[in-house]
Formats: sequence, C-alpha cells, structure tokens
Amino acid sequence: MGALQTQGYTSRFVFTVEQVVSGIIRWTGWLVRNFAWLAPLTAGVLLLWIFRRKPSGEKWIFESLTWAAAWIAVFLPWNLMTEYYMLPAALGLAALGGALLVHLLAGLKDRSIWLRGASLLALAITALLFAINCLAGITDARIQLAVDRANRDMMDTLAETAPSGAIVLVNIREVNEYVDQMNWQLPAIYNRPDLQVKPYDPARVGEPGTYFILQPEIRSQPLMTVRLGVVEATQDAWNTGLQADRAALPWLHETAVIGQQFQHLHVDLPRLLCPLMKTRSFCASSSPLVDTRPFSYRWTIYRGELKP
Repeated sequence: MGALQTQGYTSRFVFTVEQVVSGIIRWTGWLVRNFAWLAPLTAGVLLLWIFRRKPSGEKWIFESLTWAAAWIAVFLPWNLMTEYYMLPAALGLAALGGALLVHLLAGLKDRSIWLRGASLLALAITALLFAINCLAGITDARIQLAVDRANRDMMDTLAETAPSGAIVLVNIREVNEYVDQMNWQLPAIYNRPDLQVKPYDPARVGEPGTYFILQPEIRSQPLMTVRLGVVEATQDAWNTGLQADRAALPWLHETAVIGQQFQHLHVDLPRLLCPLMKTRSFCASSSPLVDTRPFSYRWTIYRGELKP
C-alpha cells in the first residue's frame, strides 16, 4: 500500500514498511528525549506487581497507555516528525506517569526492605531523567524565544528603513512559512503593503531599484527541537552561495546584524542510541551528549541601490 492520496496533506501518509520503520525510529528518539523518565517508573511498578498483589488502578494505566499508543500509531506512516505532533500522545503519557507514580510511592511503604529500596531507586532515577528531559524543554523555549525576538527585530528594522517599493529578497531559496509570514505581516501589522518578500535568486537581481537582501544564520541548532524555518546545514550552503554572488554586487553593503545568543545546557539522551542506528535520523549530525555550545540566530541585512 502506498500513499493515502496523491495530493494534499494526506498524501504524506505512506503505508509502507519503510515509512513505518522510519516513523518508529523518529518517535523513539522523541520519546527518549521527552519521556525517558517513564522507563524507571514503569520498571519499578512492574517489579512491585511481580512480587506483590496488583494494586487497584491498573485500568487507568491501561487506558492511558492505549490512548498514547493509538496516537503514536496514527503518526507512524506520516513522513515527518516534529515535537508538536506529540501533544495528543503526551496527554496519555502524562496520565500514565501520574498513575505509575502513585503505585511506586506506595511501594515505599512495602514491608519488604528490598522492595522499598527498589522503589526508592526507581524514584531517584525517574527524578534524574525527568530533570534531564526538562532541560530539553527549557532549551526549546529559549530557542523559540530567541528566534522570535530576532525575527521581530529584523522585521521592525526592515519596515522602518526600507523605502517605498524596495525589492526585498530573503536568502531562503525555497518558499516556506518564513516568506509567507513576512508577506502577511508587512501589510497587516507594519502597514507596508508596498513591500513584497521573495526568495533570493541571482536572477531576481537586475532591475533598477533599492534592494534589501536578508540573510538568516543559525549556529549550534539541535536536530530535535522546535520547528524552525531555518535549518543550519541548508542555510550555510545558501549563505555561502550568497557571499559568492556578492562579488558581482559591489553596490550591496551590509547595514545591520540583528540576532540573539545564549548558552546551551541540555543532555541529548537520544544520542545514546546512535551506535545502534543504521539510519541517520536524529543522528544525522554530530553534537555532544551534554550540549553547552552557544546557540546563536541572527539576520544580516544587506542594502544597495541598483541604478539604471
């Protein structure tokens, strides 16, 4: 069986073994990144269940697990994975974690000293992994805020300094949500309907007029983070191409550099799975297990006048 349809979003549902296996690998990485703390929690409760009578509440655990698994199954044939797709499944996993935690806390009162010790150890490991997973969430939030601030400052500068009818080109060679959002925000928010943003193409530089060329740049971008319209490896290639083109555009000058930077601090747990991976997936680029690199995101604005 192939794609669900030939057009539209449903065309990205491809029911093949290869697609489903790729989906399992992607979801495994994201689950380890955000829910690794469920592993010791589950192990601790299973240990209690094996050596003690099952406590009440297992129906809630089963229903939460079924909910999460069903939503994961829905997305496995999809050709892309990003964090916000996890929201429905995350509701079930959070409920599952709460139910398991209640049982494990009860294990601290067990009459067997070694079961109490095992419960305490499972709780300690759960707390450690939960803290590590929270670091990833904090990194997500800081990246999103840094990118949003830099994008806002770039748009403010463009709207304030670009003369009427200026030619605005952004060095994202494929039309994506960034270009679409710029074209929506300029007339709707900045009252600049005279400006229209297009992807940079050397062929578009030739007509007389005032040019603004916007170049985004990103450094130390985690592969598994919030979805962005800029991808480091691709953007580096496009920026290299733009810098080569500038040799033929001596009238184009850098006028502003707008950006944000902060220090990473998160543990990339899915990277521990990379030695077992036969596909690239979330191991596609190298990065440290404990990531303390400085993350930076910036826009360089070039301006020039091409006279008739």
